[in-house]
Amino acid sequence: MIVKLKIENEILRHDAFSFLMDLLDSRKITFYSPQFKAFRIIGEISHIDRTIEPADALHIATAIEDNAKIFVTFDENLINNHLIQKKFSLKIRHPSML
Repeated sequence: MIVKLKIENEILRHDAFSFLMDLLDSRKITFYSPQFKAFRIIGEISHIDRTIEPADALHIATAIEDNAKIFVTFDENLINNHLIQKKFSLKIRHPSML
């Protein structure tokens, strides 16, 4: 997610960042950056299913690399991809399935 917002007023800027930090902290939201292992996993994903979009393969590989158990998406093609789920022991679910 990229948010581009310029807040000139220092107090408002501080309040906005404080709000975001509190939200992230209260929801236990963290950030993760892919490491080199993810790019090897992308190759494996592409080998299993060439129809997966590169950005989707990167997101899935990053989840696998970070030892995620569940990957949440709205993409029906990913949700129904049993080969990827089986190969990497990763459950791919729609938010309504949680």
